[in-house]
Amino acid sequence: ALSRRAGPMPVLLGAMALQAAALAGLAAGDGLLLQGLCAMLFGGSFVVVVAQSLLLAGLGRPEASGQAMAQMTLLYGAGQILGPLVTAQLAAAGGYGLPLLIAAGLGMAGLGLMAAAGAPR
Repeated sequence: ALSRRAGPMPVLLGAMALQAAALAGLAAGDGLLLQGLCAMLFGGSFVVVVAQSLLLAGLGRPEASGQAMAQMTLLYGAGQILGPLVTAQLAAAGGYGLPLLIAAGLGMAGLGLMAAAGAPR
């Protein structure tokens, strides 16, 4: 509903910012309550990021929306393989704080790239 009112790009950018904040909160925060809230914020914003990304892919390439979505899924799958591998190596060296902060930073970099790219025409 928010995407229909504000447009998919602002909703996507907001969800990406919330996701990065949730990751940073997990890295910095102590306590089960804060970590639980950050985990729920991460999960909720993740669903929005996926939904809005697929919507924008379809809008950006209506003639080949399935191909665009397949490419995004392939790249996401590669991240699902490489992310835990890198995280495990970093966590073994000093805990999960650094991997979470790296993920938050990458999220913010993605947010900047999405903002620079703008909405599909």
